[in-house]
Amino acid sequence: MRLSETAIKWAIKHLQIEKDTDLFPSPKEIQAFFDSKDRIVDKLKNYDITKHKFNPSRRFVIPKAELTFRNATQLDPVDSLLLAAVIYEYGKLIEQRRIPIDKKSVFSYRFAPLKNGVFYSDENAWKNFWESCLEKSETKKYVVQMDISDFYNQISHDTVKNQLKESLVPEEINEFIMRLLGDLTNTVHRGIPIGPHSSHLLAEMTLIPIDESLILKGLDFCRYADDIYIFCNDEKEAQISVYHMVEILDKQQRLTLQNQKTNIYKVEEFRPLCEKMLNDDYLSENENQMIIVLKKYTGGLYQVADFKSLEPEEQELFSEENISGILDSYLNDDDPDFKKIRWIYRRLAQIGAPKGIEYTILNIQKLIPAISDVCHYLISASRNFEDDFILLGDQIVNILDDDLIKANQYFYVAILNLFASNSELNHLQKLLPLFKFSSSEVRRKLIFAAYEAKASTWIREQKEQFSSFDPWSRRALLVACSVLPDEEKQKYLTRLKDTHNLSLSEEFVLEWAMNKTSVESVELKKENVTSYRKNDLINDESVKVIFFGANPKNDTLRLDDEVRDIEDRIRKARYRDGLKLISKWSTRTHDLLQTLNENKPHIVHFSGHGSDDGELILLNENSMAKPVSVEGIASLFKVVSKYVKLVVFNNCFSAKMAEVVSQHVDAAIGMNDAIGDDAARVFASQLYSSLGFGLSLQEAFEQAVVSIQLEGIPNEKIPVLFCKDKISAETFYLVKSEEEFWVL
Repeated sequence: MRLSETAIKWAIKHLQIEKDTDLFPSPKEIQAFFDSKDRIVDKLKNYDITKHKFNPSRRFVIPKAELTFRNATQLDPVDSLLLAAVIYEYGKLIEQRRIPIDKKSVFSYRFAPLKNGVFYSDENAWKNFWESCLEKSETKKYVVQMDISDFYNQISHDTVKNQLKESLVPEEINEFIMRLLGDLTNTVHRGIPIGPHSSHLLAEMTLIPIDESLILKGLDFCRYADDIYIFCNDEKEAQISVYHMVEILDKQQRLTLQNQKTNIYKVEEFRPLCEKMLNDDYLSENENQMIIVLKKYTGGLYQVADFKSLEPEEQELFSEENISGILDSYLNDDDPDFKKIRWIYRRLAQIGAPKGIEYTILNIQKLIPAISDVCHYLISASRNFEDDFILLGDQIVNILDDDLIKANQYFYVAILNLFASNSELNHLQKLLPLFKFSSSEVRRKLIFAAYEAKASTWIREQKEQFSSFDPWSRRALLVACSVLPDEEKQKYLTRLKDTHNLSLSEEFVLEWAMNKTSVESVELKKENVTSYRKNDLINDESVKVIFFGANPKNDTLRLDDEVRDIEDRIRKARYRDGLKLISKWSTRTHDLLQTLNENKPHIVHFSGHGSDDGELILLNENSMAKPVSVEGIASLFKVVSKYVKLVVFNNCFSAKMAEVVSQHVDAAIGMNDAIGDDAARVFASQLYSSLGFGLSLQEAFEQAVVSIQLEGIPNEKIPVLFCKDKISAETFYLVKSEEEFWVL
C-alpha cells in the first residue's frame, strides 16, 4: 500500500507549518525533512507503508493546570509524517460521516485541509461553538455541562478499528493505524497519542456514534471535542440527559464523565459564561489596546507576525511595564486565571514580543501551570531580545537548577530547549557538564545546544557514542554533525550509513546533513581564499588578543578606559568566549617578543602614541617615550606571522606602519592622522564587539568607523585597513562561534 505523492508533499508542508504536535517544540528533523522534501517524496511515494516499522516515540507528563496533568506523545518524525499523509488522504472519508457543520452541533476539528498544510481550517470554530451555545440557550431553561474523563487515553482501539471500517478506509490503512496505536500503548488496547494534529480527527471519529445516539434520543447539544453542552426545557429533563449520556458512553465505549466538570446550569447562569468566552475580557485599557493590536496582526490561530513589523507606538504597548502589569493582575489573584495567562502567552508568542522575558524568568515558578505556553513564548520572544543575552542565559541556567523544574522532565527539557533553539543563548561551558549524567531527553537538547553554537570540537567528541545513544539522541547527533568540516563529516556519515541499520528518520537526517555540508563547503571555497579549521590554527578555545599599552610618565591618555570598554563589549558579544583579552602595560621594546612568545596571540593591539614620522612610541627603562621605527615593527611581525593574523595600531600616524606590517600578517589597521582619545576608544571597543558577534573583519572595521560617527566625533576617516595580497577582509573571520571559527 503506497501513499500518493500529493499526500506526502502536503504532510511535509503540514509538519513545517503546524509542527508535529501542539505541545512540544518542533524537532529539528522536521526542518531537515522540509529542506530535503524532493528526495523524501521520491523515497516515500514508492514506499509500502504496510511494511513500515515504527520507531520509539517520546512521552512526557505535561501540566494542564495546577496538580492536573496529561501524558503527551511525540512521534518519531517519519511516523508523524506518514500518519499526517494518511489522514490527509483518507480523512475526507471520516469527515463525511460526521454531523454536518450546518446542524450546529459538532464544531471541533472539522477536516478541511488547506494547501498551506493546515489540517482544520476553520479558525473560528471555538467562537462558533460558543455562539451556538448562546443561541440555543435562548429557547431553553437549563443547560447541562459534561466532559468525558481522560478522553484520548481511554479511547478503545477496537472503536478506532471499527469506525475506520465504517468510514470505508482501506484495510491496509486501518492496519497501519492500528499497528501504530499498538506500538504506542503496548499491551493496553486503549488510548491514542495526545499531541499530534492527526490524532484529533481519529478522536472525533470515535465520537460519531456518540453524536448519533444523542440525536436519536432527541437531545439538543453542542460539542467541542470532549466538552458537551445539552440544552433542556426543565431541570428534570437536564437530569435525565445526564443519565442518558452516562449510559451511552458506558455501553458504547466504556467511557465515563468527569465528575467535577458535570454541572447543570440555569440559563441565566449559563449565558454570562458564554458571553465571557466570546468576549476578550480585559482588566485595563492597556490590555484592551494590546488585544486590538494582536488581532490586527494575528488574525488566525496559526498566523504569526514579526514584532518589528509593528508600528513604533504599537511596539510601545508591549513594554516591559505593560506586559508585567497585565500578567501580575492575573497571576497575583487569589485564584490565578491560568486559562487567561496561557492565552496571553500564546498571543505574545505569535508576535514574539520580547519585553516580557525578564518578568517570565523571574516568575517562572508561579507560571508552572502554564509552562508549555510560557516556554513557547520564550523561544519566540528571545529572537527579538536585544538586551543582555548573557544575563538572560545566566538566569535560565539558574532556573534549570531549581528543584521544581528538575522534578518534571518536561519542564526541564522545555526550558533547556531555549538553548537548543537560539544561538544567542550560548552558555555551553555551564550546560555541557550536565551531559554525562543526564537523561536521554536532556542529552538530545544539549546536543542541539551545541549544534546551535556550532561547537564542533564537542560534537566531534560524541561521534563514537552514536551506537549507544537512544534514537532521538542519535538523530540529534546526525543534525549536529552538519557543522563538522566537510571531509570529516562525509567520511563519518558514510561509515555510519555502511555499518548501521538506520531507521528511515535517521537515513533522511543523515542524507540532509551530508548534503547541507557539501553546499556550505562550496560556498566557502572561493577563489583566492584560504581557510583554516580551529585545530589547524589555534590550540586554545579562544582567539587571544594582546593589548600593549604604552603611556609615558605624566601623560594623560586614558588607556585603562580603552581596555575597560573593550572588555565590556567582548563580554556582551554573542561569542564572548571566542575572544580572550590579555593586557600588557608600560610596554618596553624587550617586552614585545617575550609577551608574544609566551601567549602566541592571534591579534596584537597597540594603544598609546605615534610620532609624526610614523614611529610607534613605547617606553624606555625610565618609563619615558622611546620611538620604534616602522622597519623594526615590520621585522617583529615577520618573525611571528605564523600565529599573528591581525595587528591593530590604535595610535596616531600609524597608517604607514600598518601598511608595511600587512605584508607579513593577514591584516593590519592603522590611523592616517592624529586621532583623539575618545575616538580611539570608541573605535577599538566596537571593533572587538563586532568581531565577537562573528562578523567579518571588513564588517567589523566598518561598524567601528560608524561608531565614531554616531558619537559625533569628527575622526571617522582616520582609521584605515590593509590586507595582505590574496586576503579579502570581506571573507576574513576571526570568530565564528564559541568552538570553531574560520580565518579567510
